[in-house]
Amino acid sequence: MSKGRRNRSLKALSPEQLAEEARRMAAAGNHGGWLHLPRWNHCCLCQISLSLVPIQPDYIVNDSVWDGEAGLGSKAGVAHPTCLEAHIGRELTGADFKDIPFNDPIRLVLARRARNKARQQTIGGR
Repeated sequence: MSKGRRNRSLKALSPEQLAEEARRMAAAGNHGGWLHLPRWNHCCLCQISLSLVPIQPDYIVNDSVWDGEAGLGSKAGVAHPTCLEAHIGRELTGADFKDIPFNDPIRLVLARRARNKARQQTIGGR
């Protein structure tokens, strides 16, 4: 399947289906250079099992965040978004994530967080 056809077919998947497809591709080692999902199941920063934390979407940040700001490198593994934020000393923004459909669920979480924060500031400012 051509890369263009594969990308179009991935865009048609639900976030859950996309996450499952990404895991399948990563396990097979067939990720076309854009997907770097390790097989570990513990956060590389807090060492807590990813399955013990309330559901958080999978995500892929830009190399400038993962390698640059966080200094984690390609062998570090995976991290809870909140652990990564604490590690780099700031909140993640939409610009921190690679522009791929796989990141759509985490972008929704960030947008909801921004709306809630704006709502709290509005209510607190009255």
